[in-house]
Amino acid sequence: RMLEDASIRHLICWSKNGDVFSVTNPAVFSTSVLPQYFKHNNWQSFVRQLNMYGFHKVNDMIHSNISSVNSDNQNWEFQHPHFRRGAVEELKNIKRKSVKSRHQSESNQQFLAPGQSMATVASSAAAAASAAAAAAAGASSSAYSSVYSHLMNAEDRLQATAKAYKALHDETMALKSVISGQQEV
Repeated sequence: RMLEDASIRHLICWSKNGDVFSVTNPAVFSTSVLPQYFKHNNWQSFVRQLNMYGFHKVNDMIHSNISSVNSDNQNWEFQHPHFRRGAVEELKNIKRKSVKSRHQSESNQQFLAPGQSMATVASSAAAAASAAAAAAAGASSSAYSSVYSHLMNAEDRLQATAKAYKALHDETMALKSVISGQQEV
């Protein structure tokens, strides 16, 4: 686990209370630590992933490192009610946020198999995530890292696929509009 690796404690560590973790130098963290755990080295992608799972940035520019103009040197602190030092059993309560507008849900219906609903897809995904979290909670830290990394990579691929489907849908609708305009002429 990242937070338990003493060799990178100067870049990512727990607070004294163990309820907040901080990253002291996002630029160095991104290039040296992220590639060890993810298939990217993008700080903003890492922050988006944290936000997607309900983590919140607890410090801001006013309260942290005021003398630093460059955000690379800023200390970033994150918190989640179920993410605390030593509380492995609580990890299963960390769930991915699902905020979709009604329009997105309707447009996604066309990509589902007959009789399949977004609720069943979401339920299956949640069950798989819960199973992975439960397995990770009982496994060793290296196995946990492997499962967690695999889950993050799968979610990245799923998001990329959903984005590609949306782009394809939008392009198809635009082409239909062009064709119907040509048929009227």
